[in-house]
Amino acid sequence: FQPVPSSVNGYSIPDEPLHNGRRCQDIIWKYSAGDAWDCLEKIMTENDPKCGKKYITWNSANGGCACYPANQTTCTTTRESGRETYELQYDDSFYSGPPVSFIGGTPAPEAADTPGTEDSADQTPSASSASPSFVPATLMAASALVLAMFVF
Repeated sequence: FQPVPSSVNGYSIPDEPLHNGRRCQDIIWKYSAGDAWDCLEKIMTENDPKCGKKYITWNSANGGCACYPANQTTCTTTRESGRETYELQYDDSFYSGPPVSFIGGTPAPEAADTPGTEDSADQTPSASSASPSFVPATLMAASALVLAMFVF
């Protein structure tokens, strides 16, 4: 047994498909997947530039997993048995950049890793670009907070 993650790179699928027994136009079949979550994980992990982040389709009959073009924003459906088409949901609170700290009054550098931002990996600062006192200061603040919780 493996628990289902709450999201993959900030994206998730709802409990019920947007279209059951239907798929959208311009489907791009990519993988074989055990279920819709497995399909989402494979598509998000590969991060193929041909695949958009609006819809995915999983075929419950044979395990087929598909994405749709990156510029596709609407879904015109075609009835096909076994297809489960999901509209992906993005968690706006998802942040995969470096930790943010306001110790010393200066926030840590912000990453540009948001949906629709191209080349975000090139814009994300490396850990070595953070100030040398960033990590120790963060640990000290966290330790002080934990200690204060037990004292009061």
